[in-house]
Amino acid sequence: MAKETSFFLAGDAFQARCITQYQEQDDVKAIFDRVQSADIAFMNLEIAIHSFEGYPIGDGKYDAYGQADPQVAQDIKKQGFNIVSRANNHAMDYTEGGMIATTQYIEEAGIYHAGAGINLAEAREPAYMETGKVIVSLISVTTWELGLAGHARKDVVGRPGVNSMRMAPTYHLDPEDYEKIKSVAGKLGFLPAEHEKGFNFPVRGQRFVPGEKTMREFKPHPADLEENLQAVRDAKQLSDWV
Repeated sequence: MAKETSFFLAGDAFQARCITQYQEQDDVKAIFDRVQSADIAFMNLEIAIHSFEGYPIGDGKYDAYGQADPQVAQDIKKQGFNIVSRANNHAMDYTEGGMIATTQYIEEAGIYHAGAGINLAEAREPAYMETGKVIVSLISVTTWELGLAGHARKDVVGRPGVNSMRMAPTYHLDPEDYEKIKSVAGKLGFLPAEHEKGFNFPVRGQRFVPGEKTMREFKPHPADLEENLQAVRDAKQLSDWV
């Protein structure tokens, strides 16, 4: 039976500098004390920690690039955080070089992590942390598709990256709006011969279908969904908390 365990759960950490030099200041000391007293202290590590081992990912990246010096990994551990998620929109800011360097630095600091890896199997693998009281597992997933990891085959190495849950958008349009956009698609040469059940517009794979009302629907990629659910099932068998 799992013993009583304390958790501290933080959100996105875009930390580019060390901050523990301020931990004794009156206005923040209570926060550091709470983190350091927890058995499990979690954050979403939303920055790559590296010495520019990689290069900017470029095309498709429309927000900020994040980079933290390697010493930040030790600082995060000193703050009290011991497990982090990495599947997010900044993990691959500096491609696989930055991602692999981040793995090296946070592992050297003794921080458990999930959500990024040298291939998709590693990125989807749960992280398991034993506290002496319980075993806690972490699975990290993002809907961000830039820098997604790929599976290895027996004849091809896998692609480093993040554990992405690809989401396919479908736009349901009322009859009037559907006919309008179908007309535009046809004039641009995008309308296939069989369009009674809808058509794909070649803008990020968007699909339009006729419906009773206008709405947007997202469905997860079947393989991504099943493999992540399998990771959850595996983690439940091997840990007290998932």
